[in-house]
Amino acid sequence: MSTIDIKQLRATLGSHVHLPGLTTDALQILKAVVAAVVAWVIAHHLLGLEAAFLAPWTALLTVHATVHRTVWRGGQTVIATVAGIFLAAG
Repeated sequence: MSTIDIKQLRATLGSHVHLPGLTTDALQILKAVVAAVVAWVIAHHLLGLEAAFLAPWTALLTVHATVHRTVWRGGQTVIATVAGIFLAAG
């Protein structure tokens, strides 16, 4: 968006809209979409998994607002999943 577009948007929507929040939300949505698509491509096309639909779901549950928190929760999810698989198998 150019400066003119942002000014027009503010004029149209009024002072009730907080644009930095919209930017943050848009980035979070973009991050979640990219994570889900990458998870689907890896699970379905590269690994050929039957339950590939679970990969985007897990990606959406793992993505958080900060990179640090995303990596931390991702690690927790992987550890919990591996532990669950070993407990179920054994």
